[in-house]
Amino acid sequence: MSESVDEALTVIEHAQQARLALEAAEAQAWIRFALGYDSGRGDHRTRYAAAGTPAVDAYLALELAASLRRSEPSIRFQLIELLDLAYRLPQLWQLVCDARLPVWVGRRLAAHTHHLSPDQAAGVDTALAPVAERLSTTRLETYCHALVAQADPDTAAAARERAKAWRGIDITPTENPAHGTSRLTGLLDTADGHALDTALDHIAGILARHGNPDPEQARRARALGILATPALALHLLQTDHTQPALDHTTGTDTTSSGDTTPDTAPDVPAAGCTGHTCGTITVPPDKLLPKAHLVVHLSDTTLTTGHGLCRIEGIGPVLAQHLGDLLGHRRVRVHPVYNPDQIIPADSYEIPAPIRQAVTLRHPYEVFPYSHRPTTNCDLDHTQPWQPDGEPGQTRPDNLGPLTRRPHRAKTHTLWRLDQPTPGTFTWTTPLGRTYTIGPDGLTTTGPPRQPPGTHPGPQPPAAPDNLAA
Repeated sequence: MSESVDEALTVIEHAQQARLALEAAEAQAWIRFALGYDSGRGDHRTRYAAAGTPAVDAYLALELAASLRRSEPSIRFQLIELLDLAYRLPQLWQLVCDARLPVWVGRRLAAHTHHLSPDQAAGVDTALAPVAERLSTTRLETYCHALVAQADPDTAAAARERAKAWRGIDITPTENPAHGTSRLTGLLDTADGHALDTALDHIAGILARHGNPDPEQARRARALGILATPALALHLLQTDHTQPALDHTTGTDTTSSGDTTPDTAPDVPAAGCTGHTCGTITVPPDKLLPKAHLVVHLSDTTLTTGHGLCRIEGIGPVLAQHLGDLLGHRRVRVHPVYNPDQIIPADSYEIPAPIRQAVTLRHPYEVFPYSHRPTTNCDLDHTQPWQPDGEPGQTRPDNLGPLTRRPHRAKTHTLWRLDQPTPGTFTWTTPLGRTYTIGPDGLTTTGPPRQPPGTHPGPQPPAAPDNLAA
């Protein structure tokens, strides 16, 4: 690869670092302006931001709005976030001042913690600062939301109830009604959403087994229409439960030893769902329920006390007291605690379920720098490529890592290289020779490292005001 390409990337990196430094300098100037501005009425000082921030002139936003050609409310919101960041999240603020964290990320984290007390905000700051440079913004915000809920569970519960007031479903025709499609948008309880998602998968699978050739998403859309006719849905579920499952590619009965059964139900047996028998329950209802698999991670303290945070794979962090919304029924089956250390390596290229579970539990996200793609959307890649005549046990947790298709293909077909020097730690080497090391908690080292202010072109941020530590 030509040297000019590497030089171009270096210029891009320096330009981004210069932009971070310039934005950091601007953020600090906002703070200095807020602390020193005087509209001529010294008695008109107020606290713009949350508890723990200093009082400032009540009219300072007007001066900034006129100068920057912006609305006064937008200036106020920015001032609030910057003051909260500087005085309530000092460790994150220092990362911003050092041009190591974008100002906009710091402002968003400050906004999420605005309602907390100064001590609660300080606790969130202490937890976030060590990982702020290692995680993608999406993962960092998710972690922040979890810490905020843990710090103030009562406010989190109240916000949860307010959010439920916005629940609703809208169905509107698409822009061209002649296409015969409508757009569905909505907001519903997570428990109902998970149940609906599982039911759509269930019915879409039935359609596929009965020969429906549509793609999965089209079958899921058809499944929602079937659920709109409860009698038809019940008939379909019961028919599938009481008849052998068909392989829609061969028409063979997958539960027998090779007998062939003609596929007589290419889509939905609507014609058979008529009269007084349509919708009659003939199978125990519990047997018709779709089976959902939820993986809940929680500490022993949370388990014994019922309070604290837990993480549900595919959903995210929730308070333990809200688990009842998802698990508050008698159809729960608890699996034994999973011990990945007891996994037996496999010789085959295919990955057995216990090994797959061990890898996905170790890595909830893709092992590519700053990725926030959940493991559920990833392939499991053999770090050292599997060889048909290779040594036994090539398929094992310490030779596997979750990757989405594009990084997977880059590693397989291009000059990108991937090593796993220790189990769960992945080192990427790019075609330009840069290296990035990722562990289960995100990026641990990066090359080239962020350059400190003063080593790259562009304006440099001044030192943080001394009185910010007050």
